[in-house]
Amino acid sequence: MAIALLGLLSACPRQQQSEPATWTWPEQLPAGAAADAVRYGEALLNQTYKHLGPQAEKPELRLTGNALNCSNCHHQAGKQQNAMGFVGINGRYPAYYAPLDREVTLAERVNACFARSLNARAPLPEDGPEMQGILAYMRWLSEAVPAGQTPPGSGLPEIQLLDRPADPVQGQSLYNYHCAACHAPDGKGVLRDAAQPASGYTFPPVAGPDSYSTGSNLARLSVLARYIQANMPLGRAVLNNEDATDIAAFILQLDRPDYADAGKDYPNPATRPADVPYGPYPDPSKAQQHQLGPYTPDLSGLR
Repeated sequence: MAIALLGLLSACPRQQQSEPATWTWPEQLPAGAAADAVRYGEALLNQTYKHLGPQAEKPELRLTGNALNCSNCHHQAGKQQNAMGFVGINGRYPAYYAPLDREVTLAERVNACFARSLNARAPLPEDGPEMQGILAYMRWLSEAVPAGQTPPGSGLPEIQLLDRPADPVQGQSLYNYHCAACHAPDGKGVLRDAAQPASGYTFPPVAGPDSYSTGSNLARLSVLARYIQANMPLGRAVLNNEDATDIAAFILQLDRPDYADAGKDYPNPATRPADVPYGPYPDPSKAQQHQLGPYTPDLSGLR
């Protein structure tokens, strides 16, 4: 009986057995108008400044407050591993979002990113062709990933946190050596055409008025350090955890836009990460430790 049962189990169709998700997406676009939506969504991510930026051709679509592209952070329009990619993202939403302390849809999460990283003046209408194109592209990227699964390379790799405060002075020296040639010594990036700022950036700003706001995930020390270690310098990520963290500390001490709705964030203090760069802090005397670490057990945890 046991042998017969074993044989029956081994004969079960393979698709009923759980297999780990992989970092892959369909080779072909869908047919007809669905393909057009996917292409438009990818174009919006790769050339956000052109379609939705302050100088977009259509005045009604001038929604973002800077000339960044989504792909400046989500490399290859979300196709690159370890760079906050979008493969499989459609099946992971709705999901809990700590800054609002509630579950959000994927469209709401896209608009949150627009508000925090692109300094959007207004949200994308959820039923408009722009949001629908972005969602169509993300659905297409996610078709090969079972709903709820997270393929390897999603998000950012973990990093060994420092047992000392991050050092922005050392970070500036490292930034000048590893980063300034692309992002400029002042962090304000390199325009494609200095005479036409609306043409976007060859290398994006990491500071200044055209950079992401204090409400962006990349304005958190631990997140930016993870991003730098996994992805920078571009094409040859060579930095150890200490160097990446010190560079992040330097970058985050440069000027950037304040997130306008920061006062509404984290209504549940228990979900507030230790390295959120703005108050209110449980203990105001530890504000610098929240910004530079070390993230000891007496601070709220990193999430």
